[in-house]
Amino acid sequence: GYKILQGSTAVLFIYYIHRDPKHFLDPDRFDPDRFLPENSHDRSAFAFVPFSAGSRNCIGQRFAMLEEKAVLSWILRRFKLKTSQTRDELNLSFEIILRSEHGAFVQVEPHDMTKHSIEIDFSENIEINHPKCVHGPTLLFNSLTSKFFACSACRDRQECDIFISYEKRNEKKSKKIIEQNEREYEKFKKYIQTLQKNKKKFNKQLNM
Repeated sequence: GYKILQGSTAVLFIYYIHRDPKHFLDPDRFDPDRFLPENSHDRSAFAFVPFSAGSRNCIGQRFAMLEEKAVLSWILRRFKLKTSQTRDELNLSFEIILRSEHGAFVQVEPHDMTKHSIEIDFSENIEINHPKCVHGPTLLFNSLTSKFFACSACRDRQECDIFISYEKRNEKKSKKIIEQNEREYEKFKKYIQTLQKNKKKFNKQLNM
């Protein structure tokens, strides 16, 4: 055992808990399939604890996971992501969360933006389709995420109860909401164009 002096602060090193080969085969390899139910059913509940564990774990865990899935799905349906750094080039900082001190550079390449490629199927998600969610699934996301989803639906002219509340029964309000979403989408397009211009400038500076 170890002797711990009174008044000491003990901190769990989550980084290594999540890379324990006893629970995660080849832990440094990117393998999302390791979290599938059939691959994790016999894994200890304390082997993966990004939100802590026990009676005092993060109360926002379920909300955060839903939001992460929604945002990542939105991004990955539209863009291919490539790293432009090796792991050795990342200077990791161990604080409340693990992060890179100087950020992480990612190359973004757009996918083919067809309507089929961005269709989102919420039909099998019981929580999202819960009948008590009177204003629809946007309750599960923050306002900015909801706007992005709404803009996509508006752009592709999808009939969509997901992003427009049940006020759509009122035609005037429905039209107003759609027009607002179109304006938001135009703003979002300009924002993307600005990002692309900045990317070109950044690439020129790198090649100087």
